[in-house]
Amino acid sequence: MLEKEEVTKYKKRIKELEERNEGLEDLVQIFRSPGGLDGKVSRLLEGVRKAATAYSQAEKLGLKPENVDFGYLNSRIEELLKYSEYLPPEKRIKIKKEFGL
Repeated sequence: MLEKEEVTKYKKRIKELEERNEGLEDLVQIFRSPGGLDGKVSRLLEGVRKAATAYSQAEKLGLKPENVDFGYLNSRIEELLKYSEYLPPEKRIKIKKEFGL
């Protein structure tokens, strides 16, 4: 059984999400997916870290930095930030600090 204050907290959070109504259907799917929101954010973090590592080594592979397309990395970071907004503040702040945002 959920405690009364937990129910109140969840009702408040649902109301906030409904008011924002930004990608609510996507968010519902993520909450229902394996690992929920934390799992989605963890997978995005791993993807961003791998992409950042690959981009940082582009010059070693003979690619000029100005010729590297950062579109994939940027889109992953944008998605990560979008979903991290629904995390508790301490987790969200940690992610933003890691990427200097």
